[in-house]
Amino acid sequence: MSEEHTTLPSDIVDEINRIAVTEEDRIRLTRLANDYAYRPQLARAHIALSEGSMAHLLQVFKDHPYLDDDDRDILNLAHQRANYDSGYFLEPFDVIRQRPKRR
Repeated sequence: MSEEHTTLPSDIVDEINRIAVTEEDRIRLTRLANDYAYRPQLARAHIALSEGSMAHLLQVFKDHPYLDDDDRDILNLAHQRANYDSGYFLEPFDVIRQRPKRR
């Protein structure tokens, strides 16, 4: 495991590696997740909103500037956009991905 992953739960590292569009996205998403390592729930929500692309995540924040004000807004939007019952990303990705699809 590389140094950049040491503070992250393994499910977050695995999800980033699974969905990252490019190597640059993988690195940037890992750094972002590390910023939220103290709150894995919020890190998972950001990763889900990114859909594997930092450009996509930045566009989400541009389209929804209110997200900067309250972490609950990020959790709610990510939960609404997920095609599975994310449980607001409290549990690891491998657990929530086993839930039935919504769409």
